[in-house]
Amino acid sequence: AKLRDKVDDWSRGHRPDHTPDPDEDDDDPSEVGGGADLILDHLPDRSWVPQDKEPVHLRADDGPDAPAGASGATALATMRGSERRALSRAGQDADPGVRAVWCEPIDGFRAICACLAVAGHTFLASSIIPFNGALHVLGILVALFFAISAFVLYQPFIESDVRRLKRPDAVGFWVRRLLRIYPLFAFALTMYLIVLPEVRPDNLWAYVRLYLFLQIFGEELSGFKGLPSAWYLCNEVIFYFFIPLLAITAARWSNRRRLRTPEQRLRGHLVIGWTMVFFGPLLRTLLYAADVPAPTSLPFSHMEFFGFGIVMAAYTVGARLGVKPPSFFRWVRRHTGQTYALVLIPVAMLAAIGEIWGDGTGIWQDGNIEDRLRFFPYLLAVVLLMSAAAVGPKDAPSNVWLSSKRFKPLSALALHIYLWHQL
Repeated sequence: AKLRDKVDDWSRGHRPDHTPDPDEDDDDPSEVGGGADLILDHLPDRSWVPQDKEPVHLRADDGPDAPAGASGATALATMRGSERRALSRAGQDADPGVRAVWCEPIDGFRAICACLAVAGHTFLASSIIPFNGALHVLGILVALFFAISAFVLYQPFIESDVRRLKRPDAVGFWVRRLLRIYPLFAFALTMYLIVLPEVRPDNLWAYVRLYLFLQIFGEELSGFKGLPSAWYLCNEVIFYFFIPLLAITAARWSNRRRLRTPEQRLRGHLVIGWTMVFFGPLLRTLLYAADVPAPTSLPFSHMEFFGFGIVMAAYTVGARLGVKPPSFFRWVRRHTGQTYALVLIPVAMLAAIGEIWGDGTGIWQDGNIEDRLRFFPYLLAVVLLMSAAAVGPKDAPSNVWLSSKRFKPLSALALHIYLWHQL
């Protein structure tokens, strides 16, 4: 993790002799959390604000009246520290004005999902399945990881567009994401190939594909070759490539229509997100119909989860700018605990799918009815979990629990756990 951070700093031009800002806050940048809890910009036409008891913090450069509910230098200092701590770890490659707010409950999601991934693969390796739908239920974690990636990484691009600030550099974004992931991935893959002869491919071209995140394309490597769980990272890397392109498309769509206000410019990003949610199941059906090898390992099979992450990023940015979200998300904000409890519905649906349509092994076959049906409860679970975490108040008991510091070490190690646990 320290090596990753050093590489990350180096990629941004930071040097060891860099003198830190004397006012720089040493607190963890995720300390504040709560996707819609902080409003960092004041807009005269703001029509809705999150229902918080806390004062609304405005930008420091808006003049002496900027901090609502506070006054003087103390209020400015408090606002400044809160704003800085609220800047997202994922948005560090962006201009300070367009960094995303890190949603604190995501730490809990990442930690819990990392542990559930270990549990699921342990069930597979031992052939001990607690009940027929157990692996279906645990599959929610993969869909949630995809949505989290889109939610966190796409936010800086939305911020830059609606605030009319400089867009994060696409090439820089790609390079930094690669530097954060590839050294860890390549080292782990090499160790798997050395220690486990059974995961070694048969030819040189197959090795090249393993190291280039191409193992999901073709039948030869779609099984247990190389790093078996790396199919997830292959999907992530492909999505990283499209993030800046999707943001540029949304911005140009707004520019052609001469859309100016933040609420208007959010529409382009929402259209992209909801389009991905709609077409994801359709494209997955086409992959099944075309009899593509390992269809659910391909990015198109999970497009709706990435799409909903973009949708939540847009609504979260809008909420911080005072743009009124749809009534469903306002209901979630008022009933966050109940929203989390509703996740039991897709869990029960997945258990029923495994029990009714499963063959008794607890493992689905590509393209069968069991495999096709499980994605719909996944989407419902992701909608409920991401909505409660992103727009739910940070002082809701469930979000407070998910934001606990006990989850932070596991959250920071989530990628490492995912890479190494199968070894």
